Parts: sequence; structure tokens; C-alpha cells
Amino acid sequence: MWPVLQSAPGRIFALEMFSPCFVYHIVTNLRAVIFRSKRMLWSFIYRPKSRQHSTVKDKHGKLITKLEDQCKRWATHFKTILNRPDTERPAYIEGKGKETEMKKGPISSCLQIEEIVAKSKSNRAPGEDRIIAGMLKADPSMSTKCLVGLFNKVWTEEKVPDAWKKENLIRLPEKGDLSQCNNWLGINLLSVHGKIFCRVILYRIKPV
Repeated sequence: MWPVLQSAPGRIFALEMFSPCFVYHIVTNLRAVIFRSKRMLWSFIYRPKSRQHSTVKDKHGKLITKLEDQCKRWATHFKTILNRPDTERPAYIEGKGKETEMKKGPISSCLQIEEIVAKSKSNRAPGEDRIIAGMLKADPSMSTKCLVGLFNKVWTEEKVPDAWKKENLIRLPEKGDLSQCNNWLGINLLSVHGKIFCRVILYRIKPV
């Protein structure tokens, strides 16, 4: 019996043996992901319990209950922490002041783009276009051909798609009292295509 329970389908069977009403939702979701991704399965099992956060406090510690006012509060918070004033002493940048050479002409290095795609991190949330790196890695040769055509169009027209310029700001609970904005972590989700294109441009710039 134990070897059976060690297998993934066996664990589902064991769950069904106990309280069906309690585990019905869990079993249903496990069936959907069990044969697709072990990572997805275990992340579902061990994910932290969600907590309800219906209120947020303003700068003076007063609770804000209206949704519209909460949105304004979050907008003000992230504008404050993301738009820092320039420092008096600029950061030292290696190679600053050296002449650079930009390669001209169309983007034709398929191997370079394929290498960038391979190095892209998987299991990351997508940006505005809802495309993840795993989709591109599923068929590298086809993805590379499509990206070369897309990047050349952007390069020639000198116009970047709007989805590449948009950032989806996601809030994640971090610590302490979650009615305080400072106890949340903000993460920007960017387009994978935009990231790859930026790396291609970076590789085309060389110090002389």
C-alpha cells in the first residue's frame, strides 16, 4: 500500500478516502495539474494560506475602507517609493565616457536570440502580453524565427509595442501588519519579448 501512496495518483486516491466534502476542491485541482507539472503540484500543496486584507491605512494610520480611496492610496505609495530623487553623487559606471559602436542593419543573429531565450528564467509571471519564457523554450527554433521577424520590424519602424512598455505592478505580503503599505512588496511584471529585445540591443553595443 505504501508504494502506491508514494506515487502521485496514489496520493490522490488516499485523499479521496478521507473526508470527500473537505478535500473535494483540492482533489479536483490536483487532478488538473498532476500529469502536467510536479512543480505546479507541490506549489499548490504547500502554498501559504491566503489571508483577507480588505482595509489599508493612510499615512496617519487611519483605516481606508472605500475601494476607490484604497487605489489612490496604493498609487501614491508606489509613486513615492519608485520615483526617488537623484542623488548628489552619481553612481560610478564602469566604461562611462568611452565611445561605443552600435551595429547597424537588420537583426539576423538567430543563434544569439536563441541563446538569450535559453537563458531566460522560467516559472516567472508574465507581463501584459501574458506570454511566459516557457512558451518560447518549448520550440526554440520556431520562437527564434518569429522573434527575428518581430525585432526587425521594431528596429526598422523604431516603434516599440505598447505591451512592452507597460508594467503590471503586483503586491505581495511581506511582513507584519498588512494594513500598512510599507509591509507589502511591489513587483513589476514586464513583457518577456521586451526583455529579450533589450538584451539584443545590449549585445549590439560594444565598447570601442
